[in-house]
Amino acid sequence: MASLQNQHPHAELIATLDEFYTLLVTTGAFDSSDIFRPDPATGKHKDGTIQTQAALAAGYDPETVDLMCYIPYATDSRHESFNELLPNTYPVTYRGADLDQGYYESLREMLNDEAIMPPTALRLSWNEICGFVFIYDSATKLMVAWEPAANPVDVDDYFHVAAASPREVLGPIIKDYRSLKYLAAPDRTNFQQEGYGDSGGVPPKDWPARDQKNWLKQYRIWNASQKLRELMVECGWNTESITQDAFRREEYMQKRDRYWAEVVQPLIDAEESD
Repeated sequence: MASLQNQHPHAELIATLDEFYTLLVTTGAFDSSDIFRPDPATGKHKDGTIQTQAALAAGYDPETVDLMCYIPYATDSRHESFNELLPNTYPVTYRGADLDQGYYESLREMLNDEAIMPPTALRLSWNEICGFVFIYDSATKLMVAWEPAANPVDVDDYFHVAAASPREVLGPIIKDYRSLKYLAAPDRTNFQQEGYGDSGGVPPKDWPARDQKNWLKQYRIWNASQKLRELMVECGWNTESITQDAFRREEYMQKRDRYWAEVVQPLIDAEESD
């Protein structure tokens, strides 16, 4: 599979996505059943997996449609509270026997129905409110990380966002997962660091008493969840390793789920019942 990836014109994108999705599974952020890879014998998804005629009819460039057949996919769960790549950022899929022209057309829309991505643009993520839309261009082989909420007023597209290689765009995110900055809990990934990590457990002094009380409850949940980092290291996680050959994932998942049920979930339940 690796050799076939290396021979593809868009090898960097394919390899970077594959590394990213593998890491998400290894950390427990995604389940292995959430990842769909091309046939290792051909490097391509089986015929019928991608509705290529519908994609072409939706206006995609032929090379972009062909690329859809070679990249790995993660389950599209933007309407759920799990499978986030980043906060409010969810994977996009182009695979599915029931996908029609309208579906593929919707993936080309930007901030309104009239603002359409170029035929060579391949959306790789959905966003909700403040999330990111990752877009790869098959002509330039560059990617953008577009945050629509940060757009200038009256701008409906992403053309003002600086483009870079897939490795340059996704590499820092991969590094954050590998360094355990982000921690995958049983229900969702914990991305939150700001406001808690440097607080020392002390709420903002100028907040009303009730808000400080609520902040402390949230802090206790966050602080307890940080134990997952320690459990991962105990089970062999190496923040410098790509392959994580020494990581005992099954052991870690058992310890994680038990710790969460016994320690963290009661804090969550108490916070929600108050």
